Amino acid sequence: MTDIGIYMGAVAEVARIAGDIAKRHYGRSPETRTKNDGSPVTIADINAERAARQWIEQRFPDDGIIGEELPPVRSGAARRWILDPIDGTYTFLQTVPLWGTLVAVAEADSVIAGAAYFPSLDEIIFAAPGEGCWWNGARAAVSTVAELNKARLVTTDARFIRDAARRERWMRLQDGARTMRTWGDCYG
Repeated sequence: MTDIGIYMGAVAEVARIAGDIAKRHYGRSPETRTKNDGSPVTIADINAERAARQWIEQRFPDDGIIGEELPPVRSGAARRWILDPIDGTYTFLQTVPLWGTLVAVAEADSVIAGAAYFPSLDEIIFAAPGEGCWWNGARAAVSTVAELNKARLVTTDARFIRDAARRERWMRLQDGARTMRTWGDCYG
């Protein structure tokens, strides 16, 4: 049986390590190239993911690692770490502080712990099934608003919806909410 508490602490630590590496490049116009999908990747992404992988390899050498920027390691392992060293690279490059580092660990098809760290804001969120969610060391909770017309809808960007029927459903959802905001990437 997996000790979930160990992994809650581990995902938070890995997210902080990788995020702090990325932050060293923040606001400094890091070396950037364009990936095959057209999105940017910076030396900050690469260095942050390498640091996260090194930490995981030292402590959980049998676990797999799937990252956004580097090739998978032991992808068929029973437990896998999933890394996004900079979620919001465009935001990062524009020096908007709402980018973050995302880390999760999964067994089979179930996530057992996850973390989101926002280095420029010094905020961290981590959670695990049955253990709750924590924001900067305090227990967090979801909104108690139960009616759409009183709710705030948050998305990064609705332009990703290309299918007309899905766009129509999105517009109904958006129009039904009290407010809609497009906060940056994973921070929203």
